[in-house]
Amino acid sequence: MHHKTIHGGQKDFTCDKCEKKFRRKEYLLLHQRTVHEGRKDFTCDQCEKNFGYISVLLIHQKTVHEGRRDFACDKCEKKFGLKRTLLIHERTVHEGRKDHARRKDCA
Repeated sequence: MHHKTIHGGQKDFTCDKCEKKFRRKEYLLLHQRTVHEGRKDFTCDQCEKNFGYISVLLIHQKTVHEGRRDFACDKCEKKFGLKRTLLIHERTVHEGRKDHARRKDCA
């Protein structure tokens, strides 16, 4: 079972509200609590902002309160708190690609 779900990508747990599939039951339950019930059980102890996922809280604390920008562009040295933001910067600014630009309706 472990090999199929973790290494094979098998997703046996399906959300009954949106049909999204998950590898583990706890991921399904977390999805249902945060997305469909709107619960945000993780609170920042510095600003009281609430988050649905602890991983997002930790990123918030690192980038907002600690001011960490661990991802630097090797072309212009601009720094980012998230790797995905760096990748979007590289594609849009340095490669001129528009397919990764932030659209107003997605922000």
